[in-house]
Amino acid sequence: MWARRGGSWIDDQYKVRSTSRSWSIPEISSGSIGFRCAGYSE
Repeated sequence: MWARRGGSWIDDQYKVRSTSRSWSIPEISSGSIGFRCAGYSE
């Protein structure tokens, strides 16, 4: 079984997009995965 994972801050511009995913087995974890937040105000 494989799980899709998103890019991190240390990846290049093509992997950090929200549509980018990579394959990894679910038991593998990474400390380089980050949280991204966007805000908007008028």
